[in-house]
Amino acid sequence: MDEWVGNWVTCVRTGNRPGTLTKGKKYQVLKVKPDGSCLRLKGDNDRHQWYQTSNFDLTGGTAVLLEKVHLQYPISNPLDDLIEVNLEFSDGSWRWCYCATPQYLVRLLASKMEVGRPTGDEVLQTSTGQLFSHLYIPEVIFLSSLSEEAIWLTLKYMDNQGELQAASKPCNEVDWEEPEDSSDDA
Repeated sequence: MDEWVGNWVTCVRTGNRPGTLTKGKKYQVLKVKPDGSCLRLKGDNDRHQWYQTSNFDLTGGTAVLLEKVHLQYPISNPLDDLIEVNLEFSDGSWRWCYCATPQYLVRLLASKMEVGRPTGDEVLQTSTGQLFSHLYIPEVIFLSSLSEEAIWLTLKYMDNQGELQAASKPCNEVDWEEPEDSSDDA
């Protein structure tokens, strides 16, 4: 662990102290806790503090950063919509996710329960006869309202926290092409 002292590490997750770390920035290790769980370094606020080792690439490599978001179509209703978003990263990779509002989810589940509907396995029934619907989409990120700026800020925050990879899927080259018009970049 002491061999890390004096080395430069790269921030890959900003952690829970706003304004103290920048994803992609390199920091010099001042001390290491004996168990290796934390590094002491000078943060962006010019204070020497302890940070979780997991927030850093200990080799000092380059962090992959979210660079742009591409909305696949215009937002039709900021309070009740779902939109597909393609994510462009600094290493040239692309991922995608959906951004939606809670109202969209409520409307979607209610539409599955309309009279004359249950079709397929979309509606289930309890032993007491109560019908209910369900939905499982792991790559949906919910925002209270949708705008290009709100989507960008949310996804950038999630990227800085190291959460965006788990909340999105890689783009499959077979069924997806890079957007031609970048006018919707945030």
